[in-house]
Amino acid sequence: MEFLKKSVEIPSISGNETEFSQFLLNSMKKMGFHVKQDELGNVIGKIGNGSPVLLLCSHMDTVVGTIPVKLEKGNLYGRGAIDAKGSLISMICAVARFIGKPLSGTIIVAGIVEEETTLRGINSLLDSMDHVDYAIFGEPSGVNRICIASKGRIHLHLTFKMKRGTLHVSSSELNQNAIHIAIDFWDELKKRLAQKPFQGKTPFFSVEPNITVIKGGTATNVLPDVCEVDIDLRFPPGIGSHQILEEIEKLKADKDIEIKVLSQIEGFRADKETKLVESLKIAIEEVTGSEAKFLRKGGTNFMTIISNRLQIPCISYGPGDPTLEHTATEHIDVAEYQQVIEVLEKFISLITLHLR
Repeated sequence: MEFLKKSVEIPSISGNETEFSQFLLNSMKKMGFHVKQDELGNVIGKIGNGSPVLLLCSHMDTVVGTIPVKLEKGNLYGRGAIDAKGSLISMICAVARFIGKPLSGTIIVAGIVEEETTLRGINSLLDSMDHVDYAIFGEPSGVNRICIASKGRIHLHLTFKMKRGTLHVSSSELNQNAIHIAIDFWDELKKRLAQKPFQGKTPFFSVEPNITVIKGGTATNVLPDVCEVDIDLRFPPGIGSHQILEEIEKLKADKDIEIKVLSQIEGFRADKETKLVESLKIAIEEVTGSEAKFLRKGGTNFMTIISNRLQIPCISYGPGDPTLEHTATEHIDVAEYQQVIEVLEKFISLITLHLR
C-alpha cells in the first residue's frame, strides 16, 4: 500500500513524468526486476526468459489537476490513484511475487509516458518489442470486470479564417464572422453524425462528438477573423475513423478551414474466446468468489494499439471505478486494489500454465 501511496504523491502530469519514472526505476531495481528506462522515460521491467511472453502495461502520466493525497475510510485519494497508478502498481506488485521462482517464459511490466497527450510512450515501447504472446493494458475496470471493448478517438484542431481580416462589428456585412462559421460547421457536423451509420442503438455504439476548446475574437467590438476549435470524437468498433474523416472533408468543401488530425485511434473489440480472457476470468472468480463480467468503455484504450501493432490478444483490466477518471474526487478503494494484486498473481500462474 505504501508503494501506491508514494506513487500517487509524486506528480506526473503528462509530459512531466521524470521524477515518477526515476522513482519507479529505482523501486523495481530494489524488487529484483531486470529493469531499464528508455530515452522517453518509459520504465520496462522483466523477469524470466524465452517464450511465451506476457506484457503487462499501464501509464505513469496523469491529467492536470491536484488532489490532496489522503487515506480516508478505506480509500486513497489523489490524482492518478485510479488513472492509472493503481493499475500500474498492482501489476508490478503481482509480478514481483514471481521473482526468484521458476517461471516458464517471460513477463514484461512497463510503465509508459504521455498516454494522456501523445502516442509517443506506447509507440516507443511497442517498437522495442521483438515478440509478445499476450498483453493486458492497465486501466480501471473494477476487480471483477474485464474490459473487452473501447471506443476509438479522433482529436481534431480546426482553424476557421476569414480572408478580409478583422473589421469593426458595424461593418459585419462586409465580411463573415469566423465564430459564426465555426458554429455553423459544428451544427452541420453534429447533424450528419446523428444519422446512420454513425448512430447505433446505445451510446456505446454511437459516434459522440464534443467541442472541448474554442478560441476566437480579440475585442467585443471587433469582428472575429479567426476561430480555433478542438473537437473530440469518440466512435465505436465497427465504424472506422476514415468514415468520419470523409464526412468532415465533404463538409469542408471549399470553405477556408484548416484541419489537423492530432490523434487517431480506432475502436476495439477483443475476442472473448481466448486463453487470455479465460485465464483472467477464472482468476477473478477464484479470488473474489463472484462472477467475472465484461465491460465496454466509452473511453479510448491503448489495448487497440497493442493488439493491432503486435497482432496478439489484448484486454484491459485494473482496480477502480472508471467513472472517477479525470474527476476532482478521484480515489481508489484500497481493499479492491489489494484484491486485484491477488487476481493478477493467480492469472499469471494460470496463463503461464496454459501457454507451456
